[in-house]
Amino acid sequence: MGIFRAYDIRGTYGQDLLPETALKVGQAFASLLLEEQGKSLKLAVGGDVRPSTQPLQIALESGLLSFGADVLDLGMVPTPTLYFAVAHLGLDGGAMITASHLPSKFNGIKLVKRGAVSLSYETGISKVESLVSSGELQPVPVPGTLSHSSEIMDCYWAYIRQATGLQHEVGLKVAVDSGNGSCGYFPDRLAGEPGYSVASIFKEYDGSFPNHVPDPLREENLRDLEKLVQDSGSDVGIAFDGDGDRLGIVDNLGRRVTSDQVLALLSRQELMEHRGGKIIHDVLTSKIVDDVVIEAGGQPVMTRSGHSYVNSAMLSEKALLGGEASGHIYYLDGYYGFDDASFAALKVLNLVARAKQDGKDLAQLVNELPAYWSSPEFRLPCPDEKKGQVLARLKQELESSGLLVNTLDGVRVDTDYGWGVVRASNTEPVLAMRFEGRDEASLRKIEGLFAPVLKETLGLYPS
Repeated sequence: MGIFRAYDIRGTYGQDLLPETALKVGQAFASLLLEEQGKSLKLAVGGDVRPSTQPLQIALESGLLSFGADVLDLGMVPTPTLYFAVAHLGLDGGAMITASHLPSKFNGIKLVKRGAVSLSYETGISKVESLVSSGELQPVPVPGTLSHSSEIMDCYWAYIRQATGLQHEVGLKVAVDSGNGSCGYFPDRLAGEPGYSVASIFKEYDGSFPNHVPDPLREENLRDLEKLVQDSGSDVGIAFDGDGDRLGIVDNLGRRVTSDQVLALLSRQELMEHRGGKIIHDVLTSKIVDDVVIEAGGQPVMTRSGHSYVNSAMLSEKALLGGEASGHIYYLDGYYGFDDASFAALKVLNLVARAKQDGKDLAQLVNELPAYWSSPEFRLPCPDEKKGQVLARLKQELESSGLLVNTLDGVRVDTDYGWGVVRASNTEPVLAMRFEGRDEASLRKIEGLFAPVLKETLGLYPS
């Protein structure tokens, strides 16, 4: 697998991702949009905090400009702010320079069309790749114009606090770990809201990520936040990833709240006002979500993992909200259908405030959820060129055992005692997998369906 992936462009800066690459991607993206929209373009470009982002951003903007597109440079912003600018300002598309939660040596480009609809490989990235490889991109005689926005963060914050109905009546203590990423703005903005006391760590922008990798899915990256919650007596802890599109939550006892549990609680909250609504989740999400959604009168809908796929499902299904096991939360009710950790964080604060009014805390809400024996998301190293072979072998072995295999995204099996799935990561040379059962014995039984093939083909299996 090269740098052109399922829902973004991503590589190692200085090796397979260079400013020259970004220049050509900008030209190809503008060419694609001109072909589809047939008019002059106005596009937004933003970037995260990585040291390599600025040269890539300058190069990409040069490519867009050379094809006649007018470019609005947003500067350093969270990825959802770029999406917001495209959707809210009615622009023709946008590009974000980021590698999200990955370590500093990586970087990438996320592309969206009008309405902040994300490009996947099937809906545009493959065409961009083809144009870049063709060597036939010819700049237009009259380049576009470049302008800068210094007000987008003010506009964005004003919008999301209003759209979420951020409550101010119940005083809350909130602990925040910005991970030295693009959401370093969040603690001070929240502290400026009436009724909020904020304790924060790692809000300084630093693309070397000196304290921990900005990935709230990994439990070791939440330990500082867990301690901060306990030391500060906070009602809730919030962690952001590097570009602000993934969320981690810690309850008032300093315990990690899984992404499944967060999605289940937010779904219940939305369905109280919109009974019958649809909730999107990916193939890695726990059955907890299905159980809570159905009990609350909603309709759970499963889709492929990945920003572009969930974003597309949100729009096509007209869903209230959606989520992934990796911590992405998407809202369409009152918003634009893309994943936004800041928006979701404000929704979580409303949830905690409502519970506090009812004499409960976040830990109690979590404890009341259905319980299953669930594995974490394991990520086993697997070369990109070998992923398809392993999945094909898994499918063959499972079907030969009489099991019905779901290939929506990877290889998934559902039984009356649990489920398991193995899928190819679109961002790293790994196979992602997760297993869940009604009890410990059921979980081991599900794992046993997959273990022999994984041990044979990869030489290892998660313990």
